[in-house]
Order: sequence, then C-alpha cells, then structure tokens
Amino acid sequence: MINSKHKDLYMKKIYTLAALAAMTMLGTSCNSEWEDEQYEHYISFSSQLDSKGVTNIYVPYSRHDAEGNYAEGGEGRSNYQLPILVSGSTDNPSNVTVHVAHDADTLNILNYARYATRTELYYEDMGQKDWHTLHIQNLYR
Repeated sequence: MINSKHKDLYMKKIYTLAALAAMTMLGTSCNSEWEDEQYEHYISFSSQLDSKGVTNIYVPYSRHDAEGNYAEGGEGRSNYQLPILVSGSTDNPSNVTVHVAHDADTLNILNYARYATRTELYYEDMGQKDWHTLHIQNLYR
C-alpha cells in the first residue's frame, strides 16, 4: 500500500506534468498564421440584399440618349451610381483599383428563377459597354 507521503508526491508529479503539457500546448498554438488568414481588403457594393440574395434597385426611366438628347419614342439611358466599399480587418494602406465586371449568367439565372418560360418579362442585359475600372483613394494618408 502507498503511504500518504508518497501519494502526495505522486499527485504533485501528475499535476506538474499536466501543467507542463497544458503550457506546451498553449505555447505551440500561438503562431502568426492568423495574419495570412485575415483579409486585408474586401470590395463590396453598398446595398441591402433581400431574402433571396438579390438587391432590387429602381432606376428612374429616362428618355434621353447617351449624349443627353431627347429620344422621341425611343428608349433612353438611366444612370445609377451604386456605392462601392473597401472594408477589411486592417486599414486600407494604399489606393485600390477596382474593375467592375459583367456576368450575364447571374441575370439569366435570376430571370429563369422569377419568370421561368415567360421570356417577355425577362430583364434585359445591359452588356459590357457601361462597365469600367474605378480608383478608390486612401483617405487616411
């Protein structure tokens, strides 16, 4: 049988080994991998999505063409400036150039999901001609 003095010494060794194991685990888990996992810049449109993941934006109808002339009986052009945000876990250290691209597949999927075979109700594709690159300046320099 183990006497109480040896039992206390034995338990002290177990507690010491457990504490060393815990400190070793904590010490090895601290590294700088999180720096690679954090995004620095995230570009997004500033608009609220509805429950279906779509933003409904109502642009006023215009009967003026691209030069600003009245288009009698024709379809005009409207302009909507959708704000673009730069966000992230760190401040924006420099100017950012953003290229806004056009993806026709998204509109095709939305049209089919909403109207199925009623193609006369489909939204029309605006095409590539009105998309461009924009530059967002760093305001903290």
